[in-house]
Amino acid sequence: MLKIRNKIFTFNKEEKEYIGHLAIWNKETEVHFYGAINRDYEEKLEEKLNWLEKNRVSIIDKFIEEDNALNSINQLILNKELEINHQKILDKIGEVDFKNSFYIKIINFEFLQNDITIDSYMGTEPDYLMGHFVNIKITSNFNINIHYTYVLPSLINQAIEKNLRKPWKKILVYEK
Repeated sequence: MLKIRNKIFTFNKEEKEYIGHLAIWNKETEVHFYGAINRDYEEKLEEKLNWLEKNRVSIIDKFIEEDNALNSINQLILNKELEINHQKILDKIGEVDFKNSFYIKIINFEFLQNDITIDSYMGTEPDYLMGHFVNIKITSNFNINIHYTYVLPSLINQAIEKNLRKPWKKILVYEK
């Protein structure tokens, strides 16, 4: 058993990881912890969680800049090609609304000897990414790396149901 922010995480022997939920970016997020978790984990993990909350916009900005996502989505809207919940979107999305739509669906914290790395999957609500998630990796020294692999939510849901740690490494849906 692992306790973080008054939440209990149970150990999955088969996957050799702790699984539970935390509120990240004001949304309940499935969280996985694995690796060499030592006695000092709480302080280091709290540092990572606080950094994630404080740097939400920086993480999203990095994706928008590297992927040109907002312009691409607005071009789809102008071409009348974007549908959300079977309704065509006719009005362009503003930058603030787009940034506010992001949330983290699932996040993995890998504990190395003295470091913790983060592997997360972001989605949007409303679903501007059309059923896909963006893989964001954050190194132990807080470098943000965008991986241009978009994973269908049905595959993430299957992974959650099966408690698999990283099935999406094997499944490439779209790569830029």
